[in-house]
Amino acid sequence: MMKATLATWGGLAPLLATPAVHVDDADLSKEDAATFRSLATQVKDQPARPANPRARDARSYEVTFETPDGASTTVEQTDATMTPEFADLLQFLRRHHRRA
Repeated sequence: MMKATLATWGGLAPLLATPAVHVDDADLSKEDAATFRSLATQVKDQPARPANPRARDARSYEVTFETPDGASTTVEQTDATMTPEFADLLQFLRRHHRRA
């Protein structure tokens, strides 16, 4: 079992806060839960990309993964440093979330 929380901030309109979203694989179908775990593994295994100093207005995304034993891992990327795998995870979380 795994849960993820996505927090988003910054960008060109930083005052327009985006509420955090949550996904719990226990709430997903078997197929969606397997996809979620696969995307999470891909993202967690990637090395961090260096920040782009020219992208000060890029949105930032922080995904915190939690397991039932209390272990957590946080991965952060921005619009300017986002990997394709992280983009796929964001899309999945946005489609399958419940609001905080």
